[in-house]
Amino acid sequence: MLVELVAFQDEHVFIAHVFMLGDAGAGRIPQEHRRRPALAARIAGPIERAQRWALPVAMALLLIAAAPAMWKLVGDWTLVAMVLFVVSMVAIGHVLGGPDRQCSAVLAFASSCRHPATALTIASANFPNADERGAVALYGLVTVAIGALYSFWMRRRSADAVG
Repeated sequence: MLVELVAFQDEHVFIAHVFMLGDAGAGRIPQEHRRRPALAARIAGPIERAQRWALPVAMALLLIAAAPAMWKLVGDWTLVAMVLFVVSMVAIGHVLGGPDRQCSAVLAFASSCRHPATALTIASANFPNADERGAVALYGLVTVAIGALYSFWMRRRSADAVG
């Protein structure tokens, strides 16, 4: 694995970089499954439990820390832009997923849930004096809300097709 030493000017950039490296490292786990199936089976449970709780806990902490900055964005057109962007990404992903409901749902969620650490890194690098945590937190809330509505719609559509 290539290791790159970077001088970080902002702790947000460092944290985002660590998250992205963690994602890249986690992508190697399926490869280890083929080479070391016993190890993969042993660590699968703890990794699943950790990932199930890590993002919600991180988002809750971000929401608490960013609440004042987030509420400043609700009054202008930022919220409307985020809703339109997420809805359009869900729709595009759903259509491009094809007739298979599972594929269309996965692509719809993947299209709308862009990685918050990447957005945080780009915003911190380009606007060092800006407080972008509010925008990232608000985007997370919008994505969760629209994702829940999409999940409800997909389940209802699936139930209508069966029954």
